[in-house]
Amino acid sequence: MPRRSARIISHETETRMIDTMRACRTAATTLCGQAKIGGSEYEAATALMRRIDDMTGVLTGNRELFWGESSSTPPSPFGPTGGPAPAPGPGPSSRTPDVADGRPLP
Repeated sequence: MPRRSARIISHETETRMIDTMRACRTAATTLCGQAKIGGSEYEAATALMRRIDDMTGVLTGNRELFWGESSSTPPSPFGPTGGPAPAPGPGPSSRTPDVADGRPLP
């Protein structure tokens, strides 16, 4: 029976692969944002992203390495929730005295 040689992936090859997968996943994410949801392009790009995540997990042990990275959407000036960022510290009350808390007024 032939013996297989032990192969070791060099750090340089691993780094190059991760950089290439990052660029490819970014392009696939951008495509998903433009394609019709459920369309063939969308489904193929989504499958590609899953495979990239699988390979990233094999190489680094962290399948979610690229998940926190933005693809093409710039950071929101309104904070992470999309709404206006909360004002720092306590501010003036916005309560109106003649409005009930979700109850009909008499």
